[in-house]
Amino acid sequence: MVGILNAIVFLSFSSTKVSGTEVDGSKILKRDRKDGVNYVNFVSHKFSFLDLPPLLSALVRTVGECGVTCVDNPSCFSFNCAAFLDNVHRKMSCQLLPSDKYNKSSKFSSSPTFHHYSIKSRCSSNPCMNNATCVADYDDYKYSCQCAPGYFGKDCEGDIKMFFL
Repeated sequence: MVGILNAIVFLSFSSTKVSGTEVDGSKILKRDRKDGVNYVNFVSHKFSFLDLPPLLSALVRTVGECGVTCVDNPSCFSFNCAAFLDNVHRKMSCQLLPSDKYNKSSKFSSSPTFHHYSIKSRCSSNPCMNNATCVADYDDYKYSCQCAPGYFGKDCEGDIKMFFL
């Protein structure tokens, strides 16, 4: 059970179509136990699943309840939530995850039964090129690209082979 005593939690869910131009300068993530205000902007990835050992698995009534549980857990950076209600309990499976699809992209895949929700980041617009891995910095709403061998540059746009032609 999630206790949100004297706290305000804001959740925002976006579609997977997020562009860098939507940034308004405000923070995407805030978890502050002192002032009791927590908020996160999540991006939904319909019928997708991040296959990681969960921090917590629970049955919830709504996606929002799963989101609030994630916001309330400082180690949670994304979650998987069942796409459909369980016929017996009329609830859905919720899995809180310690990482996101950007930092664990090899574990991200399509799923007929789950939706994945990640914290909106600069990585949401897929800025890294040439098979690079995008690493999100949620506190400052920035990113960095880990380039694949043979590539360089902020977005891994440079090809080392071009220098040797």
